[in-house]
Amino acid sequence: MKASKSIVVLFLLQSVLWSGCEPEQNQSGEVTQVKEDDKKPIDVFVKKAQKQKLYTPLEFAGLIKASEELRIYTQLSGTIKRVHVDEGSKVVKGQTLFSVTPNGLGLAYQEHQIKAPKSGVLIRLEVENGQHVAAHQELGLVTSYKGFETIIYGTESDLAYIKRGTRLQVVLSPSTPFEETTSGEVTQVAVSPDLETLAYKIKVKILCASHEPCRKGLKIGALTRVEARQNERLSYLIPSKYLHKRATKIIVVEDNKAKWKDVKTGEVFGDQTELISGIDEESIIVSSYAKRPTEGESVHIVQNEEEQKPLSTAPDQKSTHL
Repeated sequence: MKASKSIVVLFLLQSVLWSGCEPEQNQSGEVTQVKEDDKKPIDVFVKKAQKQKLYTPLEFAGLIKASEELRIYTQLSGTIKRVHVDEGSKVVKGQTLFSVTPNGLGLAYQEHQIKAPKSGVLIRLEVENGQHVAAHQELGLVTSYKGFETIIYGTESDLAYIKRGTRLQVVLSPSTPFEETTSGEVTQVAVSPDLETLAYKIKVKILCASHEPCRKGLKIGALTRVEARQNERLSYLIPSKYLHKRATKIIVVEDNKAKWKDVKTGEVFGDQTELISGIDEESIIVSSYAKRPTEGESVHIVQNEEEQKPLSTAPDQKSTHL
């Protein structure tokens, strides 16, 4: 008796389960699909698109030199009797720098003195006591330290972006403890290239603010890194991780639904990518999600502190503001 009761209970339970899986019938007897409960919208984080000023950098290496340098030469051949100053010494205009005993004057011998043509610093000394010198030989170099410049060399295509008066970014003594960043202005561009290298010589005046006089990195002979802007434009820049389908699509939110949009990409700046077309300033880009939404799927924008902030700018190493 107990066994037959168990069989009846199992039969009734199985009937209930089967009846729950069958499709519903309407009044006319037609079979219809059972409607599922409305799906919960997918939580997404978003950021609004915003145009930024971008450019492709042109970088050049140079050396720091004084803008005003005066080379000192002998007038006659002879022997350096005495060097009166040391290299790096400050000198004043008219100060005796070298005493030279001329050659071939016999009894008409008269010591020849060479004086500083201008006040400044003797930054380079080319001779020493007792050394024989020829006529018109360079003895040293004096600078006034009133201005500094760096010399760079560019190609013919670079001259489309570098002209006299162009402002550039100048990094003094890069990759050293004395590194400083300032600006510079192109003061001279060669009209013809060097015959061997085909490069054009470009002089850049180093500009230091009066309240920041570049005391650390401004050393004669130190390296510089000069940066110019090429192809400057306004464009969108987004983190590359926002892109999908081999960087051809992004997900945006329109009317609380996900929409996959085709985009055209431009240059890549570190971990960020330029978008040339496919979005505008009204676009709300999905930056992250609990589950990746499909086309037309309902989404819920999670309110967070970053939602109203513009998209990040390009990294310093490549495309960045001066």
